Amino acid sequence: MKDQAQKIFSHSSYKELWANPSGEFFSSENLAKLSLKADEKLVHFKRDEIAEESILNYNASIAIAGIDLISDALELNSLLEQEKEGKKRKTVIEALEKRISELNAPKINPVQKDDSSFEGIQTDINPDEEKTENQYNPELDEQS
Repeated sequence: MKDQAQKIFSHSSYKELWANPSGEFFSSENLAKLSLKADEKLVHFKRDEIAEESILNYNASIAIAGIDLISDALELNSLLEQEKEGKKRKTVIEALEKRISELNAPKINPVQKDDSSFEGIQTDINPDEEKTENQYNPELDEQS
């Protein structure tokens, strides 16, 4: 149950959770109590008491480097909320917002180049090459 609570904490901004014996989690103690049957008790979890490995536990430069490796927008949004409620480091918040906008930006597919219209046209003319009969020679125009 502790692993599930840790997972919920890592993807949310909840500070506390309650679980009933059936394994259902609640962010409200009152709602959790309503789910109990006679003689059942809730299990209470606090974010601070569960050791969670978060990129936000590191200094700003390491956190920012790790943020660039995350490709899950939901996880980034959760980290952003945690940072805004926690340490409030400006550079980390900016890095999170930038990464979220990168992931949410529309993907533009480059237009595929179609070289078929250039078939048969010589495109690799070298000006230092000796001219042949098939190449245009402006000197011949002047002689006419």
